[in-house]
Amino acid sequence: MVFKPSFKQNVFEFQLSGSKKKFSIPLRQYISADLAERLEEAATTAQPMIKKIQEAKELASASGEDPVLPDDFDPDMLASLSRIQRELFEKYAPGCYAAGTKGEIQEVMQEWGRVSNIELGESSASSSS
Repeated sequence: MVFKPSFKQNVFEFQLSGSKKKFSIPLRQYISADLAERLEEAATTAQPMIKKIQEAKELASASGEDPVLPDDFDPDMLASLSRIQRELFEKYAPGCYAAGTKGEIQEVMQEWGRVSNIELGESSASSSS
């Protein structure tokens, strides 16, 4: 996976492993307001569940057992976030979602958030204060 700064202002560029094609997505602050708002809402709602899943995986890894999902696990919450992320890729980087693996897409989203100076689940107002 290749991430590199773009010479184009306000754009995040990347390449998927084994691909020569360069994809780009506007930084979080420059995507459409509608998409940004829906992404933020879904991420904020899903963040506590994502943390619980990560903790369950860490416990399982330490104990050598299979992870046990939290009792309040809601797959629809994560599916909603995934749908909006896919919409982001299809709008700004057509073909990327189909070409990448789940891990690559997650890595791109994390790096895109980092470069945009916004963690998913954090509003742009709180990241700039």
